[in-house]
Amino acid sequence: ATHTAMGMIAPGMSDNITRFWHTWGPERATQLWQFGSQAYQYLVQTATALGVQPVLGNRYRLITSQPELVEARKAATHFQDAGIDTDLIEANIAEFGPFTQRVLGIQHEKMGAGYIDIKSLCRQLRQDLRRTQIIDRVVQWRPHANGILCVTAAGVEITAEIVVLSSHLAI
Repeated sequence: ATHTAMGMIAPGMSDNITRFWHTWGPERATQLWQFGSQAYQYLVQTATALGVQPVLGNRYRLITSQPELVEARKAATHFQDAGIDTDLIEANIAEFGPFTQRVLGIQHEKMGAGYIDIKSLCRQLRQDLRRTQIIDRVVQWRPHANGILCVTAAGVEITAEIVVLSSHLAI
């Protein structure tokens, strides 16, 4: 988290599961989605323990074009195959409000989503946690004693209890 982040939090990944399914296949896509879901749950628990209460709700993807609807239908199948509770709503969309005039479908990912006050979270983390920021590329990580051992491209070894990895589709 950085003080400039907007604060939206959600389980899984920001891209639809179809992108990961296509890139990595069913097993790896499911593992990545589950990892994102576990990270979300851990973030909610950690923030709450630090006194920063997230505002939790639902995550909806509004489908506004035919190509998106085709992808959302594939995603619904992939989510079902992965055992992840998600609905694709294509009927009675007007019930969601007047903003739905151009909406062809709504993908409801039932794992939740929310908002967290990033500035408050960063302030609490600075006060309560000892941290190390790695500016080098991590080339290896593995379980080690009471944490995780990270080895950078420069050969620096760092042991940590928590490691935050950031990536897009190139994992």
